[in-house]
Amino acid sequence: MTSTRNNESAHTPGSWNKDRWSNVLAEIDGDQVAIAEVFTGATDTIEEARANQRLMAAAPDLYAACKAMSDWNYDPLEALKMIHEAVAKAERVEIE
Repeated sequence: MTSTRNNESAHTPGSWNKDRWSNVLAEIDGDQVAIAEVFTGATDTIEEARANQRLMAAAPDLYAACKAMSDWNYDPLEALKMIHEAVAKAERVEIE
């Protein structure tokens, strides 16, 4: 399985998501592949572990929003929209 990497960042490209267990997934060549697993050992509650999982899954979106704002020619409304969507993804509580 190969993935296309960009020259700007070495992280796994594409949108990251979470599964209903403890994995953070990335879409690679059309497949959802686990790229990280969140453990509850360092957290006080399962809810805290789930929040960590959501934050990790939102990381590429947060990075893209920060990157967009670092461009001197950025569109403020578009950058704000990206930030809003990334924060919502990190904070979203889903019933599983």
